[in-house]
Amino acid sequence: MKERIPTVALAWFAGLVLAVTTVSTATAGTMLDSGDEAPVFMLYSYNEPVATAVAGSNTPSLGNFLGVSPEEPRDAVLLVFLAGGGDTADELEMLARLQRKYSGWGRGLQVIVICVDAREADINDSLSGARSVNFPVLRDRFLVASDRYGVGRNDVPVGFLLVGERPNVALTPSQQAAIKDAYLGDSYHWTVRIVDRWRGGLLAQEETIVQGIETVLQP
Repeated sequence: MKERIPTVALAWFAGLVLAVTTVSTATAGTMLDSGDEAPVFMLYSYNEPVATAVAGSNTPSLGNFLGVSPEEPRDAVLLVFLAGGGDTADELEMLARLQRKYSGWGRGLQVIVICVDAREADINDSLSGARSVNFPVLRDRFLVASDRYGVGRNDVPVGFLLVGERPNVALTPSQQAAIKDAYLGDSYHWTVRIVDRWRGGLLAQEETIVQGIETVLQP
């Protein structure tokens, strides 16, 4: 028979998870890196149908991509900050290839792109030039999410590989549900950790990015 977890312990765990929504913002001029906790965000999308199909919302949060259900998490998220112009259309195509290839590995990879352009027109040309974008493209014209990761407009492209830590794996499904219902409601989040980071042109780093993804997704 499994040992019953005390109510105090459940409350402590709930407080720990809720804390994710208020911590882990980068200090000014400091970009987050491997080992740091990934800050949460909630942004509007450029491609509403894709965002809604993937995350169930046109204004998804980070929790929507890792999995808000303890029973159905994803293994990893590739979060990329981009701006329009240059090689962006080709980089979007590369990310689409990675999404197709790795969405079925383990519990799956989810690619997310956050655009730091101040004007929609700056990214629209790149989006129209990328024919097969199959992941949410989110808008961050006021650098809300970017600031939390320490990413400025002059830093992009920057990619972060994120994984969800699951401190509640010892809990039964009914205990997990009780925590969600009693303490968290619709704000349930995994604690999310950065496990890798890439800066500069993504096309030249595709092989390294692939190695990072496969390392995380291997059983």
